[in-house]
Amino acid sequence: MPPHNCVRPSAAIHTIHRTETHRVRSEDRPGECILGKTVAKPLRECPARRSLAIPRGENMACCRDAGGYEPRPTTNCSMSSIPSIVHESRSRKQHGMNRSTIICAAAYHEPRISRSPRDNSSDQRERVLAPVRKHQSAGGPAALNDKIRIACFLGRDSSDQRERAFSRVRKHQLAGGSAAWGKRIAGLLLGAVFVMLAVHFAAPKAVGGERPNILLILADDLGIGDLGCYGGRVLKTPNIDRLAAEGMRFTRAYSGASVCAPSRCSLLTGRHMGRATVRGNWEVFPEGQFPLKSDDQTVAMLLRKAGYATGICGKWGLGGPGSGSEPNDKGFDFFFGYLCQRHAHRYVTDYLYRNRERIAIEQSPQRKTNAHTLIADESIDFIRRHRAGPWFLFCAWTLPHGIYRADQVPDLTKYAGTGWTEKQKVYAAMVEWLDADVGRLLAALKQLDLDRNTVVIFASDNGGLNDAQIAAHFGSRTEMRGAKGDLWEGGLRVPMIARWPGRIPQGRTTDAPAAFWDLVPTAAELAGTPPPEKTDGISLLPALLGKPMPADRPLYWEQLHGTKLQQAVRIGPWKGYRNASDEPIELYHLESDPSERNNVAAEHPDIVAKIAEIMKTSHVDIEAPKPDPRIWEKYREDNRKLDEKTGWRPTAQN
Repeated sequence: MPPHNCVRPSAAIHTIHRTETHRVRSEDRPGECILGKTVAKPLRECPARRSLAIPRGENMACCRDAGGYEPRPTTNCSMSSIPSIVHESRSRKQHGMNRSTIICAAAYHEPRISRSPRDNSSDQRERVLAPVRKHQSAGGPAALNDKIRIACFLGRDSSDQRERAFSRVRKHQLAGGSAAWGKRIAGLLLGAVFVMLAVHFAAPKAVGGERPNILLILADDLGIGDLGCYGGRVLKTPNIDRLAAEGMRFTRAYSGASVCAPSRCSLLTGRHMGRATVRGNWEVFPEGQFPLKSDDQTVAMLLRKAGYATGICGKWGLGGPGSGSEPNDKGFDFFFGYLCQRHAHRYVTDYLYRNRERIAIEQSPQRKTNAHTLIADESIDFIRRHRAGPWFLFCAWTLPHGIYRADQVPDLTKYAGTGWTEKQKVYAAMVEWLDADVGRLLAALKQLDLDRNTVVIFASDNGGLNDAQIAAHFGSRTEMRGAKGDLWEGGLRVPMIARWPGRIPQGRTTDAPAAFWDLVPTAAELAGTPPPEKTDGISLLPALLGKPMPADRPLYWEQLHGTKLQQAVRIGPWKGYRNASDEPIELYHLESDPSERNNVAAEHPDIVAKIAEIMKTSHVDIEAPKPDPRIWEKYREDNRKLDEKTGWRPTAQN
């Protein structure tokens, strides 16, 4: 809610003549919104200074400097079909300041059509503009064409406000304008306003009218016990811990799968492993993995359609070059990083990808360039380029995934006296390096004044490593059974943290079940756009805002282990596990048995039967997509590594 001294403009419509456009004056008090005025950023800070059109989401703020309530004209005006946000700039010499006045223009002369995702129906635009075109073709007064501008705030209106709004039109009529044309124009304007309001109220709403930026940070192979905020005592993660202290920490968050590629598929498409396209780390050579299908919709495609700039920096792993499933094919405007997850195991590499272009990285014995540093820098640059917002950035960083060699990290001096093995030192350096770069991201948001309008979500792609030197030494998996590659809790339970200052309560924890396939509907609700029909998730926004969530919805996983289909279901406190289709279901009560050691299936046949039905109905067979025939010939020579029928082969963990 706004502070008491910051009043949101409430006029539904405000008529402004070109010669009477309101501007921000030096005597306007900071922290006060004046009816009919919109306080703008200095022009020099506006990325649209070379263009009339301000990008959707540009956070032109009323009372911004006072830290007050920030109505966003692009949200309020562009819900309709006519208005767009227009700069009417004046030079400092002319008006004594370098400011931009923002109005919502519904000019009869050369009307501008909003491309807001909420009103992108061509039919809606046509219905609104048809009477305007008719009026123009009939030869309406040019004076009105040139002068009348409507500043639309689409807030709560009243008949008194509408009456005041059109008093100027009537005044023009009395001054000699055509009464007939005046009546017709007033009717057209009222009709346009009603259509705009109808579109506005029928459209999906973002939270509180806001469309926040979304920053998703995904660590690779990070164990839940590696973080101080989850009880870790060995490694130091002050920035991630601060993120948790300023937001909400999930205690029952689950990855999409127990290994990298399928988990990322679930995260981006909103499908669990029974329906997802990518269900394992299946490789294609010489570069790439099992691709998404052409009809697979991703969260990036959803958000880009809703007007977001979309980027990914880091590891892709869902389709190699020419597969039709590169990031730019799947909704991302910008990509920088590794296409192939095998390639992503090397932090010192001689190339990365920028969009579809392979970029050479110079290396020498004297100077090693680390890929993660470049990827982190590009992540911050993306935020700077798109500070006007709204934007979605997926930081799919590879830390702390191996290779665990000293030459893969910048420095191990800090751990010289620990007595740790090289692998332990490298892992520790990677976790703390990850934390430092999370800190860099958060600092960039603060510096750019974006932190309060950005939802930050942090997670890991699967459970911690099944490595005695690392897991046992650092407590990565805590007391949970299993590790990466398993459908036990140790392979699926992950850290998950969300921060949205002023919205998500600080320092909270939630035991609401959360899974990777919930990201798509959550992002859709944040952006105020409908989720795709084919999604297995639900929006986590109620949990983030401190509201109740269903605690007993079933969560489902599966994976092919050799020729065996392994399955797992969590429903409420119960966890069902089946090692193969022809083996019995094991049942564990996670609240009393978090280590999954006491099989109580015989004591609860009704629960077992329910889980068996969920396993049966959740699995859907899927046909593996085949490689493009144009690139298949490149792979035939290596057919020892490929199944010629599908063109893919499963590998161990990646």
